[in-house]
Amino acid sequence: MTHRPWPIVVIALFHIIAPAINFIMSARLLGMTLGAYFDHQSHYGPMTLFIWAIPFFAGISLLTFRMWSYYLFLGFMVLATVFTFYQRILYPHRIDIFLFLFMELVNFVVILYFLSPAVKRIYINKRIRWWQHSPRFLIEYPADVHIKFAQENLPPLMIKSKILNISSTGAYIESTEKLDSNDNVTLRFQAYGKQYEIKSQIVHAQKNGYGLLFSNSVTTQFEMKKLIKELKKNKIPLRGSEMTTLESFRFWFHDLLRTGQGIFPK
Repeated sequence: MTHRPWPIVVIALFHIIAPAINFIMSARLLGMTLGAYFDHQSHYGPMTLFIWAIPFFAGISLLTFRMWSYYLFLGFMVLATVFTFYQRILYPHRIDIFLFLFMELVNFVVILYFLSPAVKRIYINKRIRWWQHSPRFLIEYPADVHIKFAQENLPPLMIKSKILNISSTGAYIESTEKLDSNDNVTLRFQAYGKQYEIKSQIVHAQKNGYGLLFSNSVTTQFEMKKLIKELKKNKIPLRGSEMTTLESFRFWFHDLLRTGQGIFPK
């Protein structure tokens, strides 16, 4: 899967367009035209216009998926929460109490969302950003997948599967088994006369299987480097994107409405 996690993309896009929405709503609340309201705000100096644009830059930073952008966005959300509270104290009759409570609730929920491990790990650990991984080779190798579930009350499980594509850092396996992003697996398969046993972690799910991230051990890196060399030597084709951007969004949104899953990236 080459697309970024849609929940975060949607939040980022909302922040990018938020200044325009806020500007239009503020002008209407004051009964002013957009041009007149712009002139009114300009009288307070360029710093005011910069404050208006902060959500735009926060949304852009989210899409970079870097550690600094994660903490920058959290800082912005905390600042937005404090600023909204401050505005309510200064102008109690300008901001309706229910609108104020709604805005603060949204800010609080967004902060908790980005503090969740599922979101934080994407920004902190670049190895699990599946859309930035090495080129994948299209293969169809039978494989045994030994699963150690994150939930301690579930016994280990072995399933028969098929590797649909592979790279030096991970693979995509076909499976209808219900797995979790925290489950650890051992992938066993054979290629070019050699038996491979690779410790991996599930990092994302799609409609017909799961993406695996290989362990970063020296042995795994050495073995995968040799396998990739063989795949190139035999001119195995590379994988393109499984879905277009629109198809990926539709699948995510449909799955969200149908099952409630997809709120957190996986």
